[in-house]
Amino acid sequence: MSAAIGDIVNFTFVAGNHTATQSTFADPCLNAGFTSGFQAVGTSGSPTTFSILVNTTSPTWVYCAQAGHCQAGMVMAINAPTSGNKTFAAFQALAKGDVNSPGGSTPTPAASVSGGGSASSASSSVSSTPGASAASGAASAAPSGGALASSTPSTWYLILSLGVPFLFKF
Repeated sequence: MSAAIGDIVNFTFVAGNHTATQSTFADPCLNAGFTSGFQAVGTSGSPTTFSILVNTTSPTWVYCAQAGHCQAGMVMAINAPTSGNKTFAAFQALAKGDVNSPGGSTPTPAASVSGGGSASSASSSVSSTPGASAASGAASAAPSGGALASSTPSTWYLILSLGVPFLFKF
């Protein structure tokens, strides 16, 4: 997901008990900033939303702090580089190998989504209201390559349902 300074990123929790918690690239499953706290939403409950204001174009690394979820790959990135050593794919690989962080010994593979997205979750969604553009590709919020741009603000939604990512715009 690519976001400009001033954009708002919304994390919508649909079902389960998850968090949106900031980390660092080096320690992908440790709290290093903002956190939504646990958002427990039943299968028939109303979704909850946690929003952050983007205040940097540097990468922002995020994970779910539920035991084992980060280690199962339930992570996302805002403004992750698409090449080099600190891509989203590298961040997710580090998270999957992180056995020293809380919940690191009991990953939950069913929560992971493989391929393409920078948000990996079977029960939450991420949206952004970009000021200029939203990029897509292997290290971003979309399941397929290419770039999506708009001169007017749009709301982009990434919803992962049963392990399949869908990207759409309103």
